[in-house]
Amino acid sequence: MSRYRTNPVSMLLISALLAAPMSLVFCTTVRAEEEKKQKSELHKKMEVIDEGMKKLSRTLKKTDQNEVSLKVIDQITGLAKECKEMTPSHAAKLKGAEKTKFLEDYRKSMTQLIDTMEQMKKAVVAGDNDKAREIRKSLKDMEETGHDKFMESDDRDAAKGKDSKDK
Repeated sequence: MSRYRTNPVSMLLISALLAAPMSLVFCTTVRAEEEKKQKSELHKKMEVIDEGMKKLSRTLKKTDQNEVSLKVIDQITGLAKECKEMTPSHAAKLKGAEKTKFLEDYRKSMTQLIDTMEQMKKAVVAGDNDKAREIRKSLKDMEETGHDKFMESDDRDAAKGKDSKDK
């Protein structure tokens, strides 16, 4: 009779052995989600640029804020130069000529951003904040086009959701 009796320690060991494969599946899934959520260095820099652009929309309205605007413009320009040399994560999915064309277009777009920021800087230095605000509006259009062209769809959707929440 005692032969078929189960020891509580044995039951605990058996349940642990049965649960181990499930915990591995769960841990792997969680780890994959965490890796996906981690942002690339390029993505982080682009978020700082986006925050700077939002700040410019406020500071360009007031000429007494031109010094702040110039600092933000310089920060954005520096980050854009760094980002120009980086590779968007979307490029990893492309091959050969398609990837080369994608990277050329990305770098042209970043060069255009840098050049436009320089135009904005000249307008602020000249005290023409109206022109600087017009340039900022054109940059917003460039941003949307660039996001559509160069960002992963998940990241693009998240960025659009964030922008609409900030408005």
